Amino acid sequence: MSNVIQVDEQTFDQALKETEFAIVDFTADWCPPCKMMHPVYKAMSEKYGDQVKFLEVDSEHAPQLIARYSIHAMPTFTFFKNGEPVQRVVGARPSTKFEAEIQAFVNG
Repeated sequence: MSNVIQVDEQTFDQALKETEFAIVDFTADWCPPCKMMHPVYKAMSEKYGDQVKFLEVDSEHAPQLIARYSIHAMPTFTFFKNGEPVQRVVGARPSTKFEAEIQAFVNG
């Protein structure tokens, strides 16, 4: 079961306040690399969902968030600790590399 939570401009800030660690996937339906990463992100949410909150933002419907976090390419995975962005990963990547980045974030 996926632990990915869809958020929008109205629910974004509250979702971040409710957790220490969060990863936000800024994505779009028209984006081929986003589609490639969707099953990887879902699998990571299932594996690490007890440690990290996995959020997803449809960039087409969140222009204020895109501007606020200076998102210029998709997918952009932004890692948040205590509501503050601390790391950014842009583009598709192998699942093993993405998992290593998640582990470093949680354990770092």
